[in-house]
Amino acid sequence: MKTILVLILLVVITLSTPLTFTEAFAQTTIDGFSAERSTAERRWEEQFRAVPDPKSAREHLRRLTLVPHIAGTKEDYNTAVYVRDQLRSYGLSADLKEYEVWLNYPNTQPVLELITTRRQPLSVKEAAVPGDPSSSNPKITPLFNGFSASGDVTGPVVYANYGLPNDYEDLKKAGVDVKGKIVIVRYGNSFRGVKAKVAEQNGALCRNIHNKKHRPLRRDFRRPDILARL
Repeated sequence: MKTILVLILLVVITLSTPLTFTEAFAQTTIDGFSAERSTAERRWEEQFRAVPDPKSAREHLRRLTLVPHIAGTKEDYNTAVYVRDQLRSYGLSADLKEYEVWLNYPNTQPVLELITTRRQPLSVKEAAVPGDPSSSNPKITPLFNGFSASGDVTGPVVYANYGLPNDYEDLKKAGVDVKGKIVIVRYGNSFRGVKAKVAEQNGALCRNIHNKKHRPLRRDFRRPDILARL
């Protein structure tokens, strides 16, 4: 019986005309749409995808990232005016609305350094990208944690993976206490604010996030060359 079923299946596969990926995709119904409406929706989506011009998108991106434009600055206002004028040129109604909000800005350059076993300043600036003048613009805002108090934090360093509750539980099981220490966590898997809150709840002095998403951080913090790559 099993042999007959296998033979029948092979014959059906051989005689059937294979569908292309596009054809197979077109025959499926989109969630929330009827079969008829799915066909119409795909037609509209294809027309929409045919409209964008890569050159136009590239120029808009170049213009919008030409200079640093942190919220509340003249450069930020110029960016808003550019977007408004572009929308108007497309025949859309666009206006600017002004709101008063509390925003803070750094007034000093941040300092990060190792103090043991030797004193070594660590860079807190991203490296300039060759061929991209905006990456070395002197108006780039120094790194700072918005709405945090200014201060000087000194303490031992503990690595806490993603900085989520289960990571601190794992540290406790391993006999590692983060109270009064600087915690370094990986970017991702949660909102940044959650990482700060959980670090505070566990008694950490400070929480730093490193952005090495695809390369786990090595845990030997006695080596300055490793910390310099954070």
